[in-house]
Amino acid sequence: MKRQLFKLLISIVAIASAISCSKEGPQGPAGTNGTNGKDGNANVMYSDWLTYNANFDNVATLKQMRVVVNQYTQGFVDSGGFFLAFIRWQDNVHYMLPYEARFNGTSDPIVQMKAYGVSFTTDGEIRFQINRQDWGTIQTNFTNLITSGDLEVRFFLIKGTINLRLANGMTVQNYYKSKSYEEICALMGAKP
Repeated sequence: MKRQLFKLLISIVAIASAISCSKEGPQGPAGTNGTNGKDGNANVMYSDWLTYNANFDNVATLKQMRVVVNQYTQGFVDSGGFFLAFIRWQDNVHYMLPYEARFNGTSDPIVQMKAYGVSFTTDGEIRFQINRQDWGTIQTNFTNLITSGDLEVRFFLIKGTINLRLANGMTVQNYYKSKSYEEICALMGAKP
């Protein structure tokens, strides 16, 4: 009886091996597509470094640069989109706007630099503004910095896709504003 059981077991193993080694059948139908992954940096656009050009206002008390940005529409802003702006002029040091500084000493007036957006239906503008805090005449050394071509600006546009607050109650805009220039470039996949 043990011998017959053993022969039966060997026969089953032999048949199973023969079946598993047989030729494969035709290919089955294609499966359904998976869900799309996260966009990653697809929601981020950024400019090159642009030489500051007071092409909008160029008077003794105010230097403004206007950059037309087709993507900065009213729809972009209404859907939660926002921008971050930076300025640099020496030793490749980057300052997030708004930025205030005294340029020669503690007795010099404070120079303010900021950026603001103006959105329209089909396009918009990012405007960079430089003025003294007291609205007096901008110092010659700072005006020379503008005319020398050493002052540069850059901006990042970040599309809004989901309205949310981070766990600590911080908005996404404030999260990005809390990052350094290098961290922003790393997050956005942009070259510094």
